[in-house]
Order: sequence, then structure tokens, then C-alpha cells
Amino acid sequence: MYKVYMLTPSNLPSEHIGLIKSLEQIYDNLEIEIVNMGDAFKDSKLVIGHTPIASMYRLVLSELLPDCDRCIYMDGDVIVCDDMSELFSLDMDGYYIGAVRDIEAGQYMAQFDYNSSKPDPEGYVNSGFLVMNLKKIREDNLVSRFLELSKERFLFGDQDVINIACKDKILYLDLKYNALVKYRFLSFKEKNYADFITKYFSVKEIHEAIDKPVVIHYAQPLKPWHTPYNYKGNYWYDYINKYIGKDVRDSWIKDYINEKRCDTKTYYKTLFHRILYKAGILRIILKAKHAI
Repeated sequence: MYKVYMLTPSNLPSEHIGLIKSLEQIYDNLEIEIVNMGDAFKDSKLVIGHTPIASMYRLVLSELLPDCDRCIYMDGDVIVCDDMSELFSLDMDGYYIGAVRDIEAGQYMAQFDYNSSKPDPEGYVNSGFLVMNLKKIREDNLVSRFLELSKERFLFGDQDVINIACKDKILYLDLKYNALVKYRFLSFKEKNYADFITKYFSVKEIHEAIDKPVVIHYAQPLKPWHTPYNYKGNYWYDYINKYIGKDVRDSWIKDYINEKRCDTKTYYKTLFHRILYKAGILRIILKAKHAI
């Protein structure tokens, strides 16, 4: 039985909610609850343009779900490829969260002017997929710390907040549970893996994430609905074509795959991306960039 909570801002149109809730009529083991977050975190100071205020909502999940001891949190830009039920039997005694390392964040953090608090780049994790020990978070009143930190200006918003507040109480998950498309090395041959990658992820772990990802996370400004040339972007299109009816595709999704619906900057970036891909130059550029 799957109980799904969708955390939404107050301006989500009722027809969108109806479409989401209609999934309950298709799957008899699914219950969806829409949680209207109103104007929560409206004053948060977000630095990265494509990060929505809604990313902050996960900080209060332990209070929103008082009867749950554990939950899996996922961003909206993910594809789930395999069963995740084993994550509910993980030994999380002493841990607030389980998450996958974000080993590229450190290079950006080094260039950002943090004030009083700064995350540790060595143990830094991506917050787009979390196994949350809600019971321990409540017991230690961690939400108070989350809310206190959320008032500060951070490079990666809630992700920085989570990393600071949960430091030394993070259970590191295998890469396959959050195969980040921004990890360009996922499309490289083994001989091209740099030392800093294998310091954090074993070659076996990387191969599992490539061959049998459990969760693919399109954590970058260009999403599959902007361009089909994302790493593993075909997974998104396969799901759309296989599981979504033509009427829904035509009414709700088709327009979002039209690149001209993007903002101008994203559109031209997508167009340039496509040209490089077609010319066979994109892989060479990414490989060179990765080696620096």
C-alpha cells in the first residue's frame, strides 16, 4: 500500500489536483493526499534561480506526518525505476536521514560567501531523495534548527540547511538511489573516472547506478521535457508513452515538451545543447570539463 503526500503551494489549480488524484482510480493500492503549504517559507532567500520555494517544504515533514516514523522524500524531477521498499527496513538508529553524496557541490560552495554557518563539503549529500527518520527528528526537535537556519541565505537553500543540521547523523546510500544526471561521469568509460569520484563511490556502485538505477534524478536546469538529450532522458519519455494515456498526453503534457514554452535563456541553451549533441561534440566537451 502506497500513501503519497504531495506538498504544494496554495496556487496549484484544482484541475491539476484532480488529475493527480485520478491516479487513485487506476491503482487500488495508492492513496494520495494533497498538502496545501500555503505561504510557508515565502520569505526564504533562495540563490539558485531554478530552485522553487517548495523545496523548503521537506524541512517540516516530521510535523506534517506526526503518525509516521519514517518516510521517503523525493523531488518532482525524478523517475522511480525499481522497488524501494527495502529502504523502510534500513537500520537508521542514530541517523536523521539517509541520502546520496553530492560530490560536486563543494566546488560551488567554495566560491560562495557563507555567513555564520557553512556545510561540510566532504560529507555533503543531495536532498532530492531522502529517507527520513521522522521519529528521531521529532525526538531531537530538529525542526527548530531547520527553521532557524532557513532564515539564512545559503547557496543551495534547504539542501545546505539539511546538511548543516544533520551533520554526523547521515546514513550514506548507494548512488543508485539518486542517480544524478548532473554526474557526467555516469556516461564515461571506467578508465576515465577521476580519483575524486572513486574516493566516494566504488566502481561497482557506479555501474549499478548506470545499469540498474532505482531513482533517476534530473537535477539540473534542463529537464527531459526541455530536451530529449539529457542523460537517461529516454526513461522519462518511455514512462510518458507507456503509462500515460494519449488524451492526457495531448491535453497536459504535449505543450511542456514544446521547447518554445521554456523561457528564452533555457530555449537557446536547449538548442545549443542539441546542436552539440548532433555534431558529436557534447561528449567531448563534458569529458574535458570533467577532467579539469
